Amino acid sequence: MSGENKNRVEFRVGGMTCAACQATVRRNVAKLPGVSEVNVNLLTGRMDLLLGGAEAVATEEIIKAVERSGYTAELLSALAGAAGNGAATAIAEQPAAATQRAEADSVIRSRRIFILSLLLYLPNLYLGMASMLGLPLPSFLTAGGGKGVQGLLQFILVIPILYLNRDFFISGTRAALHGAPSMNTLVSLGTGSAVLYGIYALFRIIAAEGGGDTETAHFYHTHLSFDSAAMLLVLIRLGRTLEAGAKRKTTQAVRQLLDLAPDTARRVEANGREVVVPATELRPGDTVRILPGERVPVDGAVIDGNSAVDESALTGESIPVAKGVGDAVSTATINGLGALLVRTDKVGSETRIAAVARLVEQVAGSRAPIARIADRISGWFVPIVVAIALITLTVWLLSGSSVEFAFNRAVAVLLISCPCALGLATPVAIMVGAGRGAQLGVLVKSGEALEALSGVQTIVFDKTGTLTMGEPVVTDVVPNAAVYDTDAEAVFLRVAASLETGSEHPLAAAVLNYAAAAGAVPRSLGTVQALPGAGIGADLSTEIVAELGLPSGSTRLMAGNARLLCDTLGADQTNTGTVRDTAGTSSTIRNAAIEDALRRAASLAEEGKTVLFFFTESVYLGLIAVRDEPRPESGEVIGQLHDRGYKLMMLTGDRRETAVAIGKELGLEPEEIAAELLPGDKVAVVRELQAKGDKVAMVGDGINDAPVLAAAEVGLAMGAGTDIAIETADIILMRSDLHAVADAFGLARQTFMNIKQNLFWAFFYNLLAIPLAAGVFYPSLGIVLSPVMGAAAMSLSSLFVVGNALRLRRYGRSRYEGEVSKMKTVELRVEGMSCPHCSGRVEKALNALPGVEATVDLAAGTAKIKYPDSVTREQLIAAITDAGYDVV
Repeated sequence: MSGENKNRVEFRVGGMTCAACQATVRRNVAKLPGVSEVNVNLLTGRMDLLLGGAEAVATEEIIKAVERSGYTAELLSALAGAAGNGAATAIAEQPAAATQRAEADSVIRSRRIFILSLLLYLPNLYLGMASMLGLPLPSFLTAGGGKGVQGLLQFILVIPILYLNRDFFISGTRAALHGAPSMNTLVSLGTGSAVLYGIYALFRIIAAEGGGDTETAHFYHTHLSFDSAAMLLVLIRLGRTLEAGAKRKTTQAVRQLLDLAPDTARRVEANGREVVVPATELRPGDTVRILPGERVPVDGAVIDGNSAVDESALTGESIPVAKGVGDAVSTATINGLGALLVRTDKVGSETRIAAVARLVEQVAGSRAPIARIADRISGWFVPIVVAIALITLTVWLLSGSSVEFAFNRAVAVLLISCPCALGLATPVAIMVGAGRGAQLGVLVKSGEALEALSGVQTIVFDKTGTLTMGEPVVTDVVPNAAVYDTDAEAVFLRVAASLETGSEHPLAAAVLNYAAAAGAVPRSLGTVQALPGAGIGADLSTEIVAELGLPSGSTRLMAGNARLLCDTLGADQTNTGTVRDTAGTSSTIRNAAIEDALRRAASLAEEGKTVLFFFTESVYLGLIAVRDEPRPESGEVIGQLHDRGYKLMMLTGDRRETAVAIGKELGLEPEEIAAELLPGDKVAVVRELQAKGDKVAMVGDGINDAPVLAAAEVGLAMGAGTDIAIETADIILMRSDLHAVADAFGLARQTFMNIKQNLFWAFFYNLLAIPLAAGVFYPSLGIVLSPVMGAAAMSLSSLFVVGNALRLRRYGRSRYEGEVSKMKTVELRVEGMSCPHCSGRVEKALNALPGVEATVDLAAGTAKIKYPDSVTREQLIAAITDAGYDVV
């Protein structure tokens, strides 16, 4: 298997209970040839492998390596292709679904064992407390002293509890035999020691009663530890049950994502008949009908109908998006008030919602660098605890304490120590944070990226399509009147459109849209060459020159910035009153049109407009000004990030004046703007910031900014979930809304603050609890913990870590809940509609407004409309009147 051909394989690992288990599995599997990366997640019970290198490794070898570590393994899926590209295809069972079933089964089984253990423990507790509290007992238990009979009955009652909880002993013993003791090893040693001591005490009771030594029999009866062993197992099982339930809540976001996909769909057969079928039976190419209020069952394209679709499941954006013929719809989104006919493109594990769920699960399986602290400790934590327990036992015995006191101190040390909290501290917070991020439309590709984001000091934004709408429009057309005899603007527009037809730049689209609206018909020029950082150009034939009305003798047509204009026509950009002659010496002005154009361009740039100059190799033809409006929320988000202490920078290829004007509107200072950049210059700006010691995040569209996204410590792509964005960036922002940027940085900071809190608690707990259990403070303060209290504290420690992480589920909730409440409803009476075509036009016009969801009743002559605060009633009325109808 070559380094370029790597496969990602996922396994479910059974039996892991603490960080030591996780470290052992990772260490043993990493030794296998052909394994280049191993991530083991204690929280989800999953192991994620990246296989590559010269030697291939079979699935059976991986499973055997896990089994040699003392655990079980089961193949979940194999993802073919380059690792981590987010576009791989599952060729086995969907990991999320399999893991969820295993989690649910585990919680149910653990709960049943706890209930049965508790019921069996209660009579044992009664027997243990009866003599101390004077509780009544049957006569056969008190005849002849009865201590031996009572002890024997307690032993018999503890046996089924030991059997029910045998997984602790099997797992703990197996881990110890493999040289990697785990939390279950500590539980096994603690409870097993209690049972063995109880058996020893029982023999002493029987012997004492046989010899008539009632005092000795009474002494050992009070120290029978069968009820303590039973209580320890019941408490630990309760803790594990609660922990499993709490951990399951941390994966709730993934389950909710997958549960959003509908189970059935309305498939339209070739004869037009609708059949309700399981969604799993749908195939690409099938046609499905989605009625108002239904969830979309597939990824596909609308082939008939108009509606507004709630895409909050994917993007976190609560405002519905207008959909019409040709528009894409995604699985799990909710159709609005209009019926849609959709052609199926992707189903099941190929859909966007499944890709999002996979990505969240991959994050949970990845390791953040901060987790290495716990990893280093977990490998030797359990052996050290066992050593401390033995030292505790020895020291108390040598100090003259009773065997019972020394034994209880050692058992308390074994049971109170908690490597579980260490193992859970990082993955549980990352899982909850990544899940919450997915709900907000922020997809994190790895724990490492999330940690890097939390430490960023400088945020660099690409301007076009990120801080601005990315939909430039033409605002000014200024032809050189001296070149054209008549109808200068129309002729010039045709020339400009002919050249821009061969370009894919967003500014070219703006020129072409404007020309089309003006009725200008472009002429194909053949191959158009891109001039990086400057513009475009095309060679001209004599026929094309004549047809477009260009100056006779022209051989090349170009469009670009002032630098390209001046370099081509010999003008001095810094002194518009001077041009250079062909010999390169200065002379008086020969072309007043160029001087006027440069002066005009400077004025337009101060209005935030980008100017395109059009010219041949010898003649200036005119200019077109284009403006890309800032996103409505850009200024607000820039202000928020400034307030949080981030340094900001905007990068653009626009001329300095244009960039400064846009930046001023957004709240950016001139020194926070880098303009007139060539494609390679953006990477240089990021490198320069990094050289100053800053950790840099780059926010771009994920398509044109790939090099600079890769150069930054963290790349965030506003790619609306496109494959190219998922391929390039570390974090994908599914919403076309800059609030998602603020959410990403805020969530990253909160997540890693949460991890640090968890790690502090895990370390602090063990540093305090182990000495307390060992009796270090007993001589001076008289404080000591019993084994039962130690077991309870151990369980509570893990629950604290999980509960603390679950707080991340509330991040950003109030703002998004508020957005939903801002939707208003109105019914308007529309006159002039006479047929379904008319009502369709009105409905389409209304649904084209952002966030508007409308349905038109032709018979009643009304339009029922839901709309957000950002849309006014006047805009609704204007949309209807523009469509050719009246509102009463």
